[in-house]
Amino acid sequence: MNTQNVTPKVKQLTGTKKKQFFLWPATTVAPRGGWSGGSCSYFEGLNYKTGAPVQFKQGDNFSVQTQQQELPANTVLIETGVFCGKPAFAKIMYRPEEIDAVKTFLGL
Repeated sequence: MNTQNVTPKVKQLTGTKKKQFFLWPATTVAPRGGWSGGSCSYFEGLNYKTGAPVQFKQGDNFSVQTQQQELPANTVLIETGVFCGKPAFAKIMYRPEEIDAVKTFLGL
């Protein structure tokens, strides 16, 4: 994982109060939300060029199977949540070939 310092844009997108977040390259994603013990993840897709939301099929820990999905071009998948009862580090997933555009978008 690539740990980066939180920028104002990252704070706006994730609502994090932490000083760092994970910037994660991925061509496929498998978002799985829902509570598991004291942890829960929330996912939000965003086209960083247009600002339009991007929907992903999300699984959960009980009744909905998690599916691998292609991460569309010009899209970031933002994961926030709770880990062991405390706010989790935010993670922003992006297509590896778009690293420069994503860093510019995030103000890195």
